[in-house]
Amino acid sequence: MSPVPLQLVLQQEFHLNLSLSATASVIRMFDRRRCGALDRDGWRETHDFLKRVRANFEYFDTSPRSGTLTREEVREALKHNGVDLEGPVFERCFVSFDPNGTGSMGLAEFVILSVFLETSRATFRAFDKQDAGTVTLDMQQFIYAAANMR
Repeated sequence: MSPVPLQLVLQQEFHLNLSLSATASVIRMFDRRRCGALDRDGWRETHDFLKRVRANFEYFDTSPRSGTLTREEVREALKHNGVDLEGPVFERCFVSFDPNGTGSMGLAEFVILSVFLETSRATFRAFDKQDAGTVTLDMQQFIYAAANMR
């Protein structure tokens, strides 16, 4: 499944209106053949990931099911998924994925943030071969890593 068909499926099944760029980022997470499309297994993994993200979102949407997460709810939802970001790092991520500056996130923004964080984690692990928790990158490696996380 390529970006345009996936974009339509996400609208129909998950009520997500993602840009083609964001949809392509979702595909890259599970595109094991690196062909820009999802095979059956990739779609199954994508579907499971999105169901988990949506369930996490709904669980932490405590403002009488407003359909948005406040800054603090986002922080708690990320912690629940094992992502405990330091204050300035969390703030930078939050602002980056709250393009309208509302101080809250709908499901689409939360999905895109979750995709970014999972992709970042996988990219970091690829460079952290000894599982030391730190990496050193030259410029070529940094560009590769950054391009992989977009």
